[in-house]
Amino acid sequence: MACAAPAAADVARLVELAQSDGWQVCVITTPLGRRFVDVDVLAELTGERVRSDYRMPGEPNGLPSADAVVVAPATFNTVNKWATGIADNFAVALLCELMGFGVPILAVPLLKDALARHRAFGANVEALREMGVRVLFDPAAPAHARMPAWERIVQELGELVGDE
Repeated sequence: MACAAPAAADVARLVELAQSDGWQVCVITTPLGRRFVDVDVLAELTGERVRSDYRMPGEPNGLPSADAVVVAPATFNTVNKWATGIADNFAVALLCELMGFGVPILAVPLLKDALARHRAFGANVEALREMGVRVLFDPAAPAHARMPAWERIVQELGELVGDE
């Protein structure tokens, strides 16, 4: 799942790494996150359309069951909505639902320093952790190093699922 942050422009690299690690990948974006990705490239890589909206009645589901989810980059907005259950878009609603099913989730926030210092963000990161989400975020890291490399994210995903 990709949100509206600059790193989303390179999410195809995450897809390729996950696929080489044996994962079947589907990409979901937040409505604004869709503007940051190349939906045609991602659809070609995954064989699945990129979803960012609810399906209409009568449309096929089109999503396989999830064994795990990576939310990267996860924005300030998405983290705060997700932790508090404000499911006002397909991506956040799906995250809330998948948590209820006990699907392992790895969240990798990427946001500006000022937003990272906001009280709600820190509290909501902790809330997600308490709900079982693995969050890769070090507020003490320099802003340019806050989001780990895609390779590390895939490694963490493997460890998360291996922990199950």
